[in-house]
Amino acid sequence: AARARAAITWTAIVTTIYLAGVAILLARLLAGAWRVRALRRTAVDELGHLVHSACVTPVTVGNLSPAVILPPDWVSWDDAELSAVLAHEEEHVRRRDPLVMALALVNRAIFWFHPLAWWLPRELSRLSEQACDAAVVSSGHDGDV
Repeated sequence: AARARAAITWTAIVTTIYLAGVAILLARLLAGAWRVRALRRTAVDELGHLVHSACVTPVTVGNLSPAVILPPDWVSWDDAELSAVLAHEEEHVRRRDPLVMALALVNRAIFWFHPLAWWLPRELSRLSEQACDAAVVSSGHDGDV
């Protein structure tokens, strides 16, 4: 009886730790999604582009209907730079990179105890940036911009 009670206790402890990890990571994911939603809602349209003062670099946001948000200084960029940046961000939209990243983060929340679950989002981010850069360069934009 004591052995069965100890097994149940360890099972309960391990289950509680696992579920706490899942809950914490899902809460972080939902908080991030909420901040991204607020960022997109408060972005203003300037000359046909979404702009937000909190952005310091162009960013693609949104899982189901992605949008590109530019930093306020985009108006000072030359045409070649703006064209390359927009092509890069539109490639993220075409590839559905925000949705893929969201799925990788849900995977990390579920399998938080496994090292590869932490590696996957970083690797997907690195590879998506390389793929978008390659697509921009192959479409004729200058690789130095």
